[in-house]
Amino acid sequence: MLTTLTAIYAPRLFALMKDRKGISAVEYAVLAVGIVAVVAGAAATLGGKVGTVFGQVSAGL
Repeated sequence: MLTTLTAIYAPRLFALMKDRKGISAVEYAVLAVGIVAVVAGAAATLGGKVGTVFGQVSAGL
């Protein structure tokens, strides 16, 4: 049974390993995670300051 499964799935596994199309999808996913991390960090750092500035502008009007 193991040899049958190996005979069926081994060629498919090697074909997937040779296929380079999936690499670009992984690269885009890593890039998206990096962008989300930067935006979240900026929002956490500047969030209170932006709120204060809008409050001051609102009070000035």
